[in-house]
Amino acid sequence: MHRPLAAGIDLGTTNSALATAGLAGDGATVKPAIQAIDQLVSPGEVRPSNMLPSAIYLAAEGELTAEAIRLPWQSDPLTIVGEAARRLGPKIPGRFVTSAKSWLCHDRVDRTAEILPWGAPADARKLSPVKASTLVLDHLRQCWDHAHPGVPLSSLPLILTVPASFDESARRLTVEAARAAGIGDRLTLLEEPQAAFYAWIADHPAEWQSQLRAGETILVCDVGGGTTDFSLIAATEDENGPGFERVAVGDHLMLGGDNMDLALAHMAEAAMGQRLSVDQWTSLRAQARAAKERLLADDPPDSLPIAITGKGSRVVGGSMSTKITGKQVIDTILEGFFPVCGLGTRPAESSRSGFQEFGLPFETDAAVTRHLAGFLGHLPPDSLPSAILFNGGALKPAVVRERIVTILRTWLGEAGRNPAVLRVLENPDLDLAVARGAAYYGAIRHGAAGVRLKSGLARSLYVGMAGETVTPWLCVVERDAQEGEPYAIAGPELSLLAGRKVAFPLATSSIRPQDKPGERIAADARGLRQLPALEAEIKVGRKAKATEVPVRLEARVNPIGTVDLWCVSQADPRRWLLEIGFKAAEAKQADGDSATIAERHMPESSGIVDEATLQLASEKIHEAFAMPATDTSTGPARLVKTLEEALDCRRTDWPASVCRHVFDTLREQADVRKKSAEHESRWTNLAGFSLRPGTGQGGDEARMKFLWSLFGTGPVHAKEAHVWTEWWVMWRRVAPGMNRSWQEELWKRLQPAILGGGKKPDRKLSQQEINEMTRLAASLERLTPAVKLAIGESLVKKIGRDAAALPVALWSLGRLGARQPLYGPLSSVIPAVSVEPWVRRVLEIAPENERTKDLLKWCLLMTARKDNDRSFDLDATLRQQAFDRLSALGFPADDTRAILEYEPIGAALSSQALGETLPVGLTLRAEN
Repeated sequence: MHRPLAAGIDLGTTNSALATAGLAGDGATVKPAIQAIDQLVSPGEVRPSNMLPSAIYLAAEGELTAEAIRLPWQSDPLTIVGEAARRLGPKIPGRFVTSAKSWLCHDRVDRTAEILPWGAPADARKLSPVKASTLVLDHLRQCWDHAHPGVPLSSLPLILTVPASFDESARRLTVEAARAAGIGDRLTLLEEPQAAFYAWIADHPAEWQSQLRAGETILVCDVGGGTTDFSLIAATEDENGPGFERVAVGDHLMLGGDNMDLALAHMAEAAMGQRLSVDQWTSLRAQARAAKERLLADDPPDSLPIAITGKGSRVVGGSMSTKITGKQVIDTILEGFFPVCGLGTRPAESSRSGFQEFGLPFETDAAVTRHLAGFLGHLPPDSLPSAILFNGGALKPAVVRERIVTILRTWLGEAGRNPAVLRVLENPDLDLAVARGAAYYGAIRHGAAGVRLKSGLARSLYVGMAGETVTPWLCVVERDAQEGEPYAIAGPELSLLAGRKVAFPLATSSIRPQDKPGERIAADARGLRQLPALEAEIKVGRKAKATEVPVRLEARVNPIGTVDLWCVSQADPRRWLLEIGFKAAEAKQADGDSATIAERHMPESSGIVDEATLQLASEKIHEAFAMPATDTSTGPARLVKTLEEALDCRRTDWPASVCRHVFDTLREQADVRKKSAEHESRWTNLAGFSLRPGTGQGGDEARMKFLWSLFGTGPVHAKEAHVWTEWWVMWRRVAPGMNRSWQEELWKRLQPAILGGGKKPDRKLSQQEINEMTRLAASLERLTPAVKLAIGESLVKKIGRDAAALPVALWSLGRLGARQPLYGPLSSVIPAVSVEPWVRRVLEIAPENERTKDLLKWCLLMTARKDNDRSFDLDATLRQQAFDRLSALGFPADDTRAILEYEPIGAALSSQALGETLPVGLTLRAEN
């Protein structure tokens, strides 16, 4: 019979590890042990190691023989995880997946979509961040199960660690990955800094009480491969004896070893004197990481060579090379990431991170010490740490730890404390402490003798209330909430729309322990960080129509360590669990959040329109649609002109609030579409114009849901070509307000006309209608890059065949191949390698008129513009060719500078992309 065990897994950005600890009773000391992990280290060679690199290589069909990649257990021959993947990947970067853990907390992409390797061609094999994490966890499971037949890992109490800074969505996605790997049955999450502290306790079972006194605070400083975490732990003593309590957690910081590798890679690239391609850059980053680790290890060489295979005849010998010295590594890390600064110094703020080549939203300020100063700066002097525990691979160099200790002692002196009180708690292995601490925690959680840290939820959680502007946030879980503790939320009477998808805005805070469940929080409250909204559909029966159900909210921290949020019916026993995080990124696209996708950015410069004038506009709409189509003086044909006269301004100057008032009136008049094709055409035209861009104003979500309810039946007068043309124009205008599933449904209707296949139209399409369908398809930014690539390829093939189709092709290629999305997620952008052939073809066009010349300029400014993300940035030579071509066509350099120097897309380009200006008071913002 096997000895009862608990298991701990550190799912790391760079490396992962597995540890176990016995559940022995009778006061026996818990001694966690690292488990060796069998893995391929090279084709045909399997070896055990204490760590499993969190790297995945997606092999091509037939690339490696079955014997070369055979593991002791059955495995996917085309997916390699671990050391062999880390070695093979940099050679073919388009098949190399790393840092999946960092992508799990990237809320500007759909983390369940296949987006990795980032920057790989749109038609390449890819994985979602969740799937990549699943593969790493599954390797650990299969390795354990093979070595321990009869004792599967899924049968053990399992502690899976996450950064303390992970929000609720990232935690849920981590749980989803564990469940998919078959280890979710007895799973609990634990914050990594706490796990590191548990490992220290496990290593000092007899002396921890003598090393730390009640009233002291311990700083756990955890800088790993992808994230930086700060946690403050207080030593306590009460009637139960001495213990510890986690009292503060820092904000999420996407900052760690990956950033240091990037900095060194930038330095090496500069020394080579040439900007590298995406593949070359990936190889350089891998070499920079390896050089960093070797040069900071024991007995390092003075320097290490870096060599990159070149491309093109200009590269002498077909390669480029430089070297990185140990001094360069230390100087770069110390001065760039751990500079000396004062207590309370705030990190530098900027609108864009300096590191975008990796596709991840790294911190604008890479200085770990400035973030630490901001974390500790608000504490009273007596709460500053008197002990520090280091953790994470990025802190392995002694010189880095010494720099942090020196800075902390200086801060203690600034605060009037004795700097000598600070001491360093020993951590013999910064790579493995988290897994060992997780196993220790698992053991004591399930009955073994040991010390349990008092802690609860790291962040308070809030739900947004529809219709509220002053106090829109309702606290549902307080910070430090304990596992299993239910919260019946007292507060306002709530009604839940059941039978339809609804969005729940979410927010969190790590610095508001004073907020209690049921309290209303102001919109501008300090410390709130908005999360992607949660989208859910409440089921009320197979055939039930949408209905409102009176509910109250109930919340609890579940045994896994995530939050369960329930809607409990006030009318009957029904209750619905809202799964936070599983589809958060998609929900964010759906909810039309004005703070994310479109924002108020200026006063309504046309003036606030009074109620009497708005009422007059409504009356004019009713009057016009009451007239027959033949009435050209007051009927629908003249409605726009009539409204311009009533509102005393051109329709392009209507403020956003006026536009929405017009739409709301049209909504009441939806049935007039049945009167005639002219009535329907005018209604459709004005509905799209007044709701554009479909997001950005309060109530737009409900307006879009109403409009979408018309899509299934299509136009009433379906035999009239001009009605269909206005129909497609309407959907193009409101495309930013459509979620991904709606856009995909739209594309299914468009595909047969644009690419062929699918259900053929049951009528002959006019060329004008096909043009509008093409423009609409190109405007659907939430389609996958593969779909957008297919549309673009079909348009490129038409260039030169039909001069009349060229304007539509140029405009559509500009939208499809844009380097910066107008409103969609980063993961919707087609990688540069797939767009470069389009740009080369466009450069061959000789415009025959001014309109074509202007469209060619616009297309190149969208597709060939400079971007800081190397995956999206076209080859520098090609961008220069685009710039030179536009110069030759007579465009001044100031108008085309964005091709050579990064700048955000401006209002003029945005208006051309949307086909018209936005309502006064609105501007589009991409989800990135």
